[in-house]
Amino acid sequence: MSTILQATEKCAICGSKNNVQLVCSTNSFGPPDLDLRPAPMARYMIGHMIHECQNCGYVSYDLKKCNLTNERVKEIMNSEDYKTALQLPDGSTAQKYYRLYLLMLEENDTYGTFTSLLRAVWEAEDILDNSYEIRVREVLISLIEQKLHGLDCDHERNEREQLTIMLAECHRKCHNFEEAKMVLSGKTFESELLNKIAAFIVKKSEDRDANPYNVGHVTFPFEEH
Repeated sequence: MSTILQATEKCAICGSKNNVQLVCSTNSFGPPDLDLRPAPMARYMIGHMIHECQNCGYVSYDLKKCNLTNERVKEIMNSEDYKTALQLPDGSTAQKYYRLYLLMLEENDTYGTFTSLLRAVWEAEDILDNSYEIRVREVLISLIEQKLHGLDCDHERNEREQLTIMLAECHRKCHNFEEAKMVLSGKTFESELLNKIAAFIVKKSEDRDANPYNVGHVTFPFEEH
């Protein structure tokens, strides 16, 4: 069960008032997808967490707040990248999260940048035309590769292993099956679960299978999910 409240937020950029929904609580029943997308109900709440000003198009988790100057935000919002947003469907939550990713990128907010782009991928996955999902995943692949390049092999092993699995899964979902197998080639993880997930991704890549799967398909392969 999820709790949603109605509220009004004044846009930090243009000052207009917007009616928004605030997710106060939610829960999740079932295993997450292999790219960590949560199960319902939390899955369905992701689209309610981001707000868009209906007047100027500014996006944020809280329209009242902005960590950049108004002038810089307006420059970004007028940019071709922000306007086109990978040609994602206009008004879609995938589009909103991708635009938030562009703003977070300017803020040098590492966590916010990664999270907003990952949520853009999850939301794009629900669009019937999977070319939208692939476009966003390709951007995420580049971001993950950058993050992996900057990680310390010894002191940040857990994060490295999680990102490696996500990178392989993104390649698989983009139909880059050989790349997915290459990412995991010769890799052994500390977690037995990650080793099982890696083997699962390799097998599905060998089968040229880009369908979505969750952790339950790995741990309980003979049960329906």
